[in-house]
Amino acid sequence: MGEMSDLLEEFYDDQLRVQRKATREKIKKARIQGERKGEKKGLNKLSSLYSKLYKEKRSEDIKGINEDYEYRDKLLEEMFPQENKEECPA
Repeated sequence: MGEMSDLLEEFYDDQLRVQRKATREKIKKARIQGERKGEKKGLNKLSSLYSKLYKEKRSEDIKGINEDYEYRDKLLEEMFPQENKEECPA
């Protein structure tokens, strides 16, 4: 009976390893997809900022956002306040 229980234990350990590996792979894939989605959203927001500043003939502000990240964030808050109010789920 000992050999059978050892085989079952080994089988269940193998199954658990396979499940854990699959779970890690799913988490990694979800993280990568989330990062890509965030990058795309950020690029779209930055593009909208450039476009809005260009239409308003604010060339000094365009220059400023290329040189100063804090200034860029301030302008994003100013130009798109509703989008900055979004909260990320915990």
